[in-house]
Amino acid sequence: MKPLAECRLYAFVDTAYLHGRDPAELARQLCEGGADLIQVRAKNETFEQARVLAKAVRAVTAQCNVGLVVNDHLEIAREVGADI
Repeated sequence: MKPLAECRLYAFVDTAYLHGRDPAELARQLCEGGADLIQVRAKNETFEQARVLAKAVRAVTAQCNVGLVVNDHLEIAREVGADI
């Protein structure tokens, strides 16, 4: 992951805007498009749904060396190894 001060493109995987798209595939596309950080948002999902989403996105961001931010759930952020 780039140092935060060097990050230029901050992207989001937000369940409110997925509209049936696969979150991991969207994360992969964002990484390939140059995202330096990806934030997971799951405001209307259950805790478990948010956990599953964060794990799926983390698998992609870790492989692509892109930072991960998990919104609203510190426990999930710690569990999946979010960067910020």
